[in-house]
This record gives sequence, structure tokens and C-alpha cells, in this order.
Amino acid sequence: MFTHPRVIYYRRLLNTNIFSDNIIMTGSVNLLLEKAQNIKPSEVFSYETQDFRILYEREYWAHQETKRGLQKAKDHIEYLETKIQKLEGDIAYLKKLFFDKKTEVNQKPATETNPTAGAKPHGAQTGHPAHHRKIPWHLPTQDVIHSLQEKDCFCSDCGLPLVTLEAEEISYEVTTETRYILLRHRRGKYKKTCQCSHPIVTAPGPVKLLPKGLYSADFWIQVLLDKYAYSMPLSRQICRMQSAGVNISNGVLTDGLSRLSPMLKPLYDLMTGRQNCL
Repeated sequence: MFTHPRVIYYRRLLNTNIFSDNIIMTGSVNLLLEKAQNIKPSEVFSYETQDFRILYEREYWAHQETKRGLQKAKDHIEYLETKIQKLEGDIAYLKKLFFDKKTEVNQKPATETNPTAGAKPHGAQTGHPAHHRKIPWHLPTQDVIHSLQEKDCFCSDCGLPLVTLEAEEISYEVTTETRYILLRHRRGKYKKTCQCSHPIVTAPGPVKLLPKGLYSADFWIQVLLDKYAYSMPLSRQICRMQSAGVNISNGVLTDGLSRLSPMLKPLYDLMTGRQNCL
């Protein structure tokens, strides 16, 4: 029998009838079948090999695409499982946070469950070491003398005067003081006893960051610290200065900071260079 696809095509085209090995066909079909019989076996083999290769490649790439789809689905499933575990942990934490029993409210203190002699429900307990206050001794200390007024220097019962003792009671407290001071620099003048030029010599004045500026170096240092170290904008600093009696405008501070920026450039370079080394 003829198995070549071209022969099969001729048979279907001419509407032939096939019964087992017997073929009933017209005279014109014989010519076509003879042409089909003249096909060389190498041509048949080449055609089948090429067709198989195309089919194999198609199935191979379809298989690769299916593998990629399965891998993508597995990755997505793992991501969803991880997200579900995280959400379940968050839900458990929130349930415990909002619905769990509060130990501070429901749990009775140890003094009620196991009462002991002399125990107090609140405050310092007997035998417990006291917590001493930490006094900052490194701060500058200023003495403040407290004395009785003249009308209180007499006994409230008999009216006899009180006598001052060589004893006193000392206590400490930490306070703050913010004030602006107008410094008046009085520069002394001197006269030369010789006949040289410039006979009058004047003592040098204070060191200023901004030449002929009204505000001192300490003033500008405080402005820089408040703005960049304590995150206080210039508007708040101006309000604080005005409440202390210093009338200053926003333009004075902004102009002063712009003139101070070149002086801080070496410090900025040093900080950035150290950060790069780290």
C-alpha cells in the first residue's frame, strides 16, 4: 500500500474506494498512482524526519512553557503561604493585645494574696532600700540665702526675739535661666611716651564672627544649636527672643546664617570624610 502523504492526498481528491488490498479506481487514477510509485524512498525518509523534528520541537517548547507556568504557580503558592503565616501571627498578636487578660488589672498584688506584718499597700515598704535622688554635682552651683523677715524674728507665743544659730538646712533643686544680656565693652586707651607715630593705642575688642555685627559669637552659636541640634525653627527662636525683650527680625537671622555657612564648610567636609571612611 501507498503510505506517502502525497498518495493519500491523491486518493482523497479522486474519491477512490478502498477494500482491503484491492483498489477500484478509474483509468486516470492509474497514472497518478504510477507517479506516486515513482517517489524515491529517500524523499519519504526526509519528509518523515523533517515532520518528526517539527513535531518534537513544538512539543518540547510546549513542555518548557508548561514547566515555567508550574514553577510560577509554585512560587506564587509559597508567597501566599508565607503571607498567610505572617497575617495569622499578626492576628494572634492583636487578639492577645486586645482580648487577653490584663495582668495589671485582674491580677491581685502580692501584698493582698500573701499579707505580711507591717506591709503597706502603697508607697515605700519597710526594709526596702531607698532610692536616692541623683544630684547633678557637675552643674555650677549658686547659693541662695533664705532668711526670716524682720517681723517673723519673734516668738509667736511670747513675743521674745529669736537668736540666729550657726546652723542651716541645705536642700538642692535644678533650675534654668535664659536671658539676653547687653555687653558694654569699655576699651581702654593708652598714650605713648615716645615720639613715634600713632601715639594713642586702644585695647582690642572682642572677637566677632561677623565684622561690625551687633550680636556676639555666643549668640550665633546658640542660634545654630537651637536650629540644627534641637530642631527649633527661626520663627520660634524669634518669638522667644521677643518675649525676652530682644526685637530681632527674621532677615537678620537668615542673613547671619548665610554668612556663617562658609565658616562651617571645613567642619562639613570633615564630617562627610569621616563618614565615608566608616
